[in-house]
Amino acid sequence: MDAPFIDVGGIIVAAELLTIQRAKQTAAVIQRGVLDYAKLIECRRLTDGKAEAIILDVEVARPQLRAYDIRATERVAVVFNGDDRRPEVLSLRADFPQVPHLNLTHTDYPKSLCLYDQDWLEVKSSWTPVRCIERIRYWFAETVKASLHQEDQPLEPLIVSSGYKIVVPHDLFASIAADDLQRLKVALVGGERGTVMVATRHSAPFAQGMDFIAVAVKAEPQTHGVIRNAPATLHALHQFLSSAGLDLLATLRSKQQFWADNASLKARLIIIAVCPKKRGDSASVEATDVWTFLTFRTVAEVLAAIGRRAAGGGILLGEAGDGEQGQAIPLEVLRTYFSLSRSTAAYLNGYAEASDLNTVAIGSGALGSKVQLNLARSGFGRWTLVDDDILLPHNLARHQSLGHWVGLAKTDGARDATESLFENEPAPVSIVADVQNSGAEDEAIAKAFENADLILDMSASVAAARYVALARKSTARRMSVFLNPAGTDLVVLAEDAKRKITLDALEFQLYRAILSDERLRQHLIKSTGRVRYAASCRDITSRVPDDQVSLLASVATRAVRQAVDNAAAQIRIWQLDPKSFTVTSFSVPASRVHTKSYSDWTLFFDDGLVKKLRSLRKAKLPNETGGVLLGYFEHSYRRAYVVDTIPSPPDSKEWPTLYIRGSATLDEEMERVKTVTAGNLEYVGEWHSHPAGYGCQPSHDDFNVFSWLTRHMDDEGQPALMAIVGDEGPSFFLGQMIWDEK
Repeated sequence: MDAPFIDVGGIIVAAELLTIQRAKQTAAVIQRGVLDYAKLIECRRLTDGKAEAIILDVEVARPQLRAYDIRATERVAVVFNGDDRRPEVLSLRADFPQVPHLNLTHTDYPKSLCLYDQDWLEVKSSWTPVRCIERIRYWFAETVKASLHQEDQPLEPLIVSSGYKIVVPHDLFASIAADDLQRLKVALVGGERGTVMVATRHSAPFAQGMDFIAVAVKAEPQTHGVIRNAPATLHALHQFLSSAGLDLLATLRSKQQFWADNASLKARLIIIAVCPKKRGDSASVEATDVWTFLTFRTVAEVLAAIGRRAAGGGILLGEAGDGEQGQAIPLEVLRTYFSLSRSTAAYLNGYAEASDLNTVAIGSGALGSKVQLNLARSGFGRWTLVDDDILLPHNLARHQSLGHWVGLAKTDGARDATESLFENEPAPVSIVADVQNSGAEDEAIAKAFENADLILDMSASVAAARYVALARKSTARRMSVFLNPAGTDLVVLAEDAKRKITLDALEFQLYRAILSDERLRQHLIKSTGRVRYAASCRDITSRVPDDQVSLLASVATRAVRQAVDNAAAQIRIWQLDPKSFTVTSFSVPASRVHTKSYSDWTLFFDDGLVKKLRSLRKAKLPNETGGVLLGYFEHSYRRAYVVDTIPSPPDSKEWPTLYIRGSATLDEEMERVKTVTAGNLEYVGEWHSHPAGYGCQPSHDDFNVFSWLTRHMDDEGQPALMAIVGDEGPSFFLGQMIWDEK
């Protein structure tokens, strides 16, 4: 015999007397008889007068094998509210089974069907009475086969919370496993409007928070899909967990640590329940619900409510009575979230694991602050931050810091921002100092370099980048990340893992590319203007939109991670079109570097220059040729860099056994070199070739030219430099011309 139908209340009214538009339309469609699978039973105006219900029978397509007791005809009520809320569909069978995809209601019956996995605001624009009734039939047809919940759809929660949320430390369970109980400070964030509670082991951020003691319990795996009412009392939670093989009250009664001190008894109780879920009875665990149950009753009150009381300095044991099963302890159900861990941050950013590379970041400016925090958000790095700059108001236009940090050191703001991401993690080290002139912080910087795995220069200073590459002892790999003056080009220079091609050498190879690659001709000379922000002659900043800096900072973040995973030296450039906001990228090959020591100078040149000089010689054979050498004398480190050449001017004399360099167009070409490289390449010497069949041994004429060079360069305070290219070579002579056949 069929169970009786549930009465939804209200009064029966004629369809034409309905006042809610969607209710009226639904009744009219069914009455017209266009839906042969739906039969109108009656229409009702509910007692509050603000809702109307259409009662109808719908026919259900059922297979022979049924997972749930769904009948061939099911009676439902579609309840419409006058305030444009989602229509609610109720099963009116009193014995309707507990099935997946039911909405949480205050009572067990009538059951409320969860028809849509989208918000009502998304559904209502295409809602019609016919589509609604078809959706009801689809819900029954799929539920009877246990296929309403798709295989690729996440498992449903076992219970539904009150809407409040709590954030707990990400390693809380590991700590509870070790210490059994954890003391937490819990505060409601957002004042009266807040719905999120934050639990932390550290009380400083939440001095007004309440003291709690957390207990973690784990249930046996359960099949998902039966959304249950939220347990409102400790007793109800005990019953819920009992069905999952856990005796909660016995667990709480056994916790001797509750009586450790008077403060423990005065604290409130948090129960964190771990509930593994399966897709079916025979399936393996697929997901886990973590729920927090919080009571504002003290631990002493909770213990008394479950038959455990302090008596005469001890614990009063014995059997708990029927009224001592937690009925008097109200619970608030909170959806549980874990604070962000570095491993979770890495996972959410698409990486397999967090990186623990000890990273020293030089420069916390507009680009540096964004790149460093981006990397930290992805679980990358254990950070030491070095910069002597103070955050000023104009910095806020592009800097990652917030307004309340104005007047503080930029590294302090970056440290605080990074530390705030993760709980129970060491804070970055902030060193407020100029890396080149560190003063009292010199020892701290030296130690940071010695312990570093990666040194990341984002200072936008050529001098600082060279200092980072050359001045401090460290086995750490160095990288340099910077924007061009206009903020349209991003450059990443990365040493190889063994540091055979260092940052300074990569810098000068970039200058050679600037001279020869049309894409880079404007790299260092275009600008959007500069702005004076105070009275000093040095109080100048650039006009670059923050969206450009942010976009290229994102590129730089990924580029640094890619460079870390690639052991080779790299010169990479990304160029942004400010109009279309498209970014193009390309690489400059990093050439092997050669060094040679001469007295107190060290000469640096690379395979790219060698290849170019040999090619120019070959093109002019049987005649000799030559040109001027371009490079840079770095007096601070006594290094001479030879990078490129201006080939033989058109008025040069080129014979099989003699070369006399001309000067036509040379001044103009030198001015171009100075302009496009921002003065970082200059005249450093001369070179010429020898005929085929000859090596690089200098001739008598070569000695005379070198003497002239010496007199000329002495006036500049720099050593004479000459290169000779023969069948081998080039051979370089710096400061003095001594032939060494080796």
